[in-house]
Amino acid sequence: MEENKNEDLEKKIMTNLETTGFITELKVGSILTKNNWQAFPSRTYTDKDEDKSREIDIIASKVEYDEELNFQFQFEMVIEIKKSDKNHWVVFSVPQKENTLGWSLIHGGSNSMRHYKFMGHPNYGTIFKNEHIEIGHPRKHSQRIGKAFHEFPKDEGNNSNLYGSLLSASKAAVYDRDIFYKLIGTPEFDNSKEIILAIYIPVVIFNGKLFEVYNDEKGEIILNASQYIPIEMQYSSPKYNEGGFYNSYFPDLITLDYLTEYLKIIDNWIEQMWNGFKKDVEVARITR
Repeated sequence: MEENKNEDLEKKIMTNLETTGFITELKVGSILTKNNWQAFPSRTYTDKDEDKSREIDIIASKVEYDEELNFQFQFEMVIEIKKSDKNHWVVFSVPQKENTLGWSLIHGGSNSMRHYKFMGHPNYGTIFKNEHIEIGHPRKHSQRIGKAFHEFPKDEGNNSNLYGSLLSASKAAVYDRDIFYKLIGTPEFDNSKEIILAIYIPVVIFNGKLFEVYNDEKGEIILNASQYIPIEMQYSSPKYNEGGFYNSYFPDLITLDYLTEYLKIIDNWIEQMWNGFKKDVEVARITR
């Protein structure tokens, strides 16, 4: 009798868990591990707008290291996970006029900046070429980019989990970058020291139905189911501005079903960047 009661309790617990995002987090962690990513669940970050500690669901990391070049390349996906059976996410997209991201991605590092001359004038910049980023990043071939958000059938007056999730992932990526690397006051390149480059991609994984809506060339409204939508967000906040009136963040929004395919694209991107960045380091090590 006691055994039957425990079985009934376990079923009730599992049924309840299925309605939350916790099971989805476990699934995402499992997929990441199977695809050779280091997954760190339930990490915290400081929201500078409210000076509060918040939680991000998973930090997924891959690190490449070349001992001969003394060069480390770190790639992180800062992941927020949401699940909904009732509310469907809708993203309004516009044509992507320029799909060049370069160093507008959240990035950091150490010992990678040096003085050089351009057309006879002194300049200060990274030893790395941004063309390596452009070759294989996921949104390279996307014709459209998400700019506004809606949840159906959620009321307009309610806060959007969609927008909040994208912003949380972006803030957490900035925090993770800042606790390891500073972009301001970077010392001059030292050929005898280790070179580190790190790139942080905010990612929101949605276990639910995702749609994209836009105007076609004839002006008609098109609504399509989607699995991946690249997002561009402009965020104005004095505590997050870096030398301007606002920051631009570029999180990726994907469905849980698309995660495995997305990881394949990311892995190819990392490999292409790694091979290109190593060549840049070789040149920097030779050029004194």
